[in-house]
Amino acid sequence: MIKLIKNLPALAGERSRRPVYPTGIKEIDDLLGGGYREGLHIIGGITATGKTSLALRIAVNNALEGRPVFYVTYEMSNRALG
Repeated sequence: MIKLIKNLPALAGERSRRPVYPTGIKEIDDLLGGGYREGLHIIGGITATGKTSLALRIAVNNALEGRPVFYVTYEMSNRALG
């Protein structure tokens, strides 16, 4: 844990040099400073809040720009939660 904390400045610097890709949604891109940075992203939230629609919109926007897209989804039924 201490090693991770000591490396945070270097990790932040490395991340800031990654390419920025627009989501295709102006309001979100404005909030993110132009889009999201290259890397793994997880979208989480409660049921029926638009996570899948958002992720697919971003995926389609990137695919149309010629960037590769890898989309994985995991759904749990209410019965599995209980």
